[in-house]
Amino acid sequence: MKKYLVLLFLFIVNIWFCGAQKQELIENVLHAIENSEGASYESITTIEVPTPADTTMVVKFLTKFTYVICDYDTLYKMNFRYDKREKTFNFDRLKSLVYNGQHYYSVEKINENIIPAPKYQLQQLSGSSGKTALEKSIEGQIPFIYKYLGRKTTDELILKPDTIYEQKSYRRLSFMADPIYEFEVWFDKETYLPASVIKIAHINRKGPKIIETSMFDNFQFYKTEKGEIAEPFIINQFSVNEQDIKYIPDEYKTIPKLLPPGTTMPEINGNSVFDTLLYLNGTNQKVKLIFFGMINCSPCIKSIPHLKKISEIFMDDNKFEMMAFYPYDPPSVLKKYAIKEKINFPVCAGNKEVIKAFGLHAYPDILLVNQSGKVHKWYNYSEDLSENIIGEINKLLNN
Repeated sequence: MKKYLVLLFLFIVNIWFCGAQKQELIENVLHAIENSEGASYESITTIEVPTPADTTMVVKFLTKFTYVICDYDTLYKMNFRYDKREKTFNFDRLKSLVYNGQHYYSVEKINENIIPAPKYQLQQLSGSSGKTALEKSIEGQIPFIYKYLGRKTTDELILKPDTIYEQKSYRRLSFMADPIYEFEVWFDKETYLPASVIKIAHINRKGPKIIETSMFDNFQFYKTEKGEIAEPFIINQFSVNEQDIKYIPDEYKTIPKLLPPGTTMPEINGNSVFDTLLYLNGTNQKVKLIFFGMINCSPCIKSIPHLKKISEIFMDDNKFEMMAFYPYDPPSVLKKYAIKEKINFPVCAGNKEVIKAFGLHAYPDILLVNQSGKVHKWYNYSEDLSENIIGEINKLLNN
């Protein structure tokens, strides 16, 4: 009996000691962030992305992040900004966001690896949807960690054994942000500032899977008065090698490549969701705009108003034709979607042959074909999509 009492006593002492350790670590981390008053740092994020082409890609992108602790209440009691350098299959982009009482957002295309100065646009995101978008954009970053450590109870946090990475020791805590996603945070033992965040998904019967890792580096601290960032600005220099920010294919997979300009377009046959026979080839001397998308793809959804505008403008021009293909969506679902969105051009569902024929891999893919039936130009979603395509169609029709 005494043996069991001793074991019970040791168990209780161990729980109390772990709880005290967690509480001490949390307080030290929150104090370190608040005491810093603000900083800029770089975050290199690595994420595995399964593509519709049955290929898993390893994506790296770089974020320059800034936060400033405030004496008054903001979303996380701090102002923040990030500048994100991202490479995708078809184009490079720069994303910038500022929280400064309002939300500013910019997406700029990057040419020749040069990061342009963004053109900030005021967004009316004061409602719940805006707050959700903002929270998603900083997931895993220091404001995100600061918020959760301040809100979670000690019982909701798991203290993990210390770890050593590149000859440096780190403390570790983890918490569940929701029923699916767990975040494991590494803290510098000397400064108590976050050094890395690992996002883990609990959705697979085989067990938890790491889906995203962010490493924080190159902190530059602010020692000025606390307050808002007066003007949104961008830092065009990053200390990491930008050649590391790229897609790396699985060694057993190949990346599909879009048909290059000047290639003769393949023939396409199919039925529209309204049972009209669709047939496209390059022999009818017409300029063609072909949209490839998916119903559950956000950029595809945003492209629809642009495509409807283009269709309205050129609807009566017998030298132009336009249609959309949704290779992965069933006809019955796509038909309801087309009716709901009042799509004013032919739409075809479930024709997966177009994926391989055109080298599709990053949706939406939007193809402009010239009168000779050759690939003229590929487009992805952008805020000025319709303007760019309309101008190019007019050039081809007047050629």
